[in-house]
Amino acid sequence: MKYYINIATYAVDLVTALGSSHVFTLTGGMAMYLNKAVEQQPSLEAVYCQHEQACVAAAEGYAKATNFQRAGFAVVTAGPGVSNTVTSLISAYGDSTPLIVLAGQIKTADIDSFGTRTHGIQEIRSQELITPCVKTFVRLDADSFRQQLQHAITSAFTGRPGPVFIEIPLDVQGALIESSAAEIANTAEIIRRHIDKLNRSREDEESLRDPLLALISSSKPLLYIGNGIRIADQESAIIQFAERHNIPMVFSWLSFDIIPGSHPLNFGCPGGLAPIYANQVLSSADTIVFLGARLDLGTTAFQRDSFGSQASRWFIDVDSTELSKFAGMVNTRCVQANLRNLSQAISLLNTHSSQADFRWVESLIELQSDYRAEERSRLQSSTLNVYAVASALSAHADDKLFVSASSGYAEETFTRFFVPGVHTRFFNGAALGAMGMGLPNALGAAFGTTAPIMCMEADGGIMLNLQEL
Repeated sequence: MKYYINIATYAVDLVTALGSSHVFTLTGGMAMYLNKAVEQQPSLEAVYCQHEQACVAAAEGYAKATNFQRAGFAVVTAGPGVSNTVTSLISAYGDSTPLIVLAGQIKTADIDSFGTRTHGIQEIRSQELITPCVKTFVRLDADSFRQQLQHAITSAFTGRPGPVFIEIPLDVQGALIESSAAEIANTAEIIRRHIDKLNRSREDEESLRDPLLALISSSKPLLYIGNGIRIADQESAIIQFAERHNIPMVFSWLSFDIIPGSHPLNFGCPGGLAPIYANQVLSSADTIVFLGARLDLGTTAFQRDSFGSQASRWFIDVDSTELSKFAGMVNTRCVQANLRNLSQAISLLNTHSSQADFRWVESLIELQSDYRAEERSRLQSSTLNVYAVASALSAHADDKLFVSASSGYAEETFTRFFVPGVHTRFFNGAALGAMGMGLPNALGAAFGTTAPIMCMEADGGIMLNLQEL
């Protein structure tokens, strides 16, 4: 049965049909139709925040808590409502977090065409401000809104995921259209199929086969597992592959919870802030495959070209700009491929057996054990230091989600000593490390999972969004 709704309702209903169960929002006049649509959607729970930075940060926490498989959803008003989202959008963009932000705007006819400093009521140059901070920016119009919405939402989940920003002028929000629940459900299914089609490729399967074959053909192989593996929903596939072929694994800060710290093939997070054994493992391998890892300058201690350079290095990423950082480096090959095709690539190697040297793996286990014992004797204390706090929480980490934020003791130092348990989830704002994200990230995560949430935040960081309590 056909019925009339406005475009704001259509947009909210479509995002809800795609699986977002919660929306993080702060009401405003230029989003009045969006506000009403949020309140009237029975399958959507509105979480009313106290600041737009927190709205988007909470949406980011929600998406991360769902292992990047559902979009975080935020609705904000125009002007300062838009500008307040910038820091959180940059954080989500850097960490490849799928977000959908619906934002208000003044009427289309009132948008400044003169280049003045201020024109409409609370109007800002939103497109120029937001475009560098997101994967896709679109301003809906009443004629093309269906195609615009489909394009933007698809963009959030294809290739390297990220936030998309959909601005809806007030006249477009309130414009009546003929639609139906069946149409919205059908459109959502079309978007899902299109996302899957764009993320799947026989060519990518073949491209991924070569580095995996090089890995199992070497005597000292090493997997560097970045968060791209989690985003691609390939954690189980890569763990089973490593276990079958006895391949040691190291991780980035956003991925080190993929397996428990006690796993015999888990050798931590090498880099600028790392246990010495993790870097020794990295520097003794003869073949390293890097899967979906940015290898930022902090991780590589500003020496990206020498990070594992003694080995034959394969860098695999869906983002060509990330791969361009490694082009031309010694012992290096770059493969642009979507890691969602990894399990199919692994199946192409079912008849191959590992050449890994068991003695080398055993020596790494001994190296790690000795270092941990020495570190424990050196840092263990009856006083309340970061090592003691991290150790205590690590002992009770099973089936919990930890959000570590800000900078210094609350993030880098805590993360350095924290050891994930069974089914532990741990995330931080790895790309930006912005103060103030911890509390709204954790609050958003609480709506994306049933696991207990533990938030580690510094005194300065907690003050930036304390109002969200």
